[in-house]
Amino acid sequence: MAEDDLEDFSVNNHKSKKNKKKLNKEDKVKKHKQSSSKRKKNKKTTADELVRFKDGYEEALGISTPSKETVCLSSQIKVTRLAYNKILALDYYLRPYNSDSNQILICLQCRNFCESTIRELEANISHSSDINIVNESGEIQHFIKLCCILNAGETKDNDLIIQVNDVTTCHKLRGTVSYIQQTTNGTCQEKLDFCITVGVTAFLSKSMPLGDSFTDLLSSGNLIHCSSISLKPIIPRDFNQILNLVSTQCHLRIIDQLDSAASLFSQSTSGNRICLLMKSKSSHISVEARSDSESLMASLLDEIMINFAT
Repeated sequence: MAEDDLEDFSVNNHKSKKNKKKLNKEDKVKKHKQSSSKRKKNKKTTADELVRFKDGYEEALGISTPSKETVCLSSQIKVTRLAYNKILALDYYLRPYNSDSNQILICLQCRNFCESTIRELEANISHSSDINIVNESGEIQHFIKLCCILNAGETKDNDLIIQVNDVTTCHKLRGTVSYIQQTTNGTCQEKLDFCITVGVTAFLSKSMPLGDSFTDLLSSGNLIHCSSISLKPIIPRDFNQILNLVSTQCHLRIIDQLDSAASLFSQSTSGNRICLLMKSKSSHISVEARSDSESLMASLLDEIMINFAT
């Protein structure tokens, strides 16, 4: 082979290798872009399939869910999820309204998850002889206007007054929130059904009546009803943690504590009183109750069992 031919071959061979390297590099870039595009697509799909309700908490889309509770010990507020879909979420928490009445204040939170505007939110409350929404004059309200406009990502609170006919038993308030979603293609009307549970703890107070003592109350003979339950906590905690949680969430006053035993007291807005004795056992926590109202006692023990036991 001639020298020129060798040189030409060498150059062509170098170009061929260079072109081959360039082609391989382009293939890698192309594959990387395709892989990146695929990952972004999957990520977008995953994001579309999830609704983030709060930091660090995700749930798949659905029409509604069972109530979920988030306890905020610092503010002593228990927020409960009522219902949600990919557009709207409803949460609520209860606050005292009148210390000596059968009324309680509910804060209904409406949150817009979608990118479009929601307007004309209204609550339609089911008729009940036991529990209702009322205005400040005490008149029953079956249709309540909530937020007029809820922009994308916005949350608004709505304060409503709940009135019950008996504060010594648990009640459920059922209703529907209807709303109109404004989109680029027009409007569509949607709704969410909900059920709010109002327990007896909403009407309990830690205040001990003037002139009364815990010992005198126990020996008075007025607390004629008694019952007990055994708790196996959902989340493993020591006795002091369980005691403080029960006291805080159920509005019970800790009267005395000795090691792994404590006595608690509370009074309903109806005037009925209840005393508890909590003891830590080897595998559970026993709760003994005495009250002048059998209904109040049974309802309170049910709430404690539901919230703190397996």
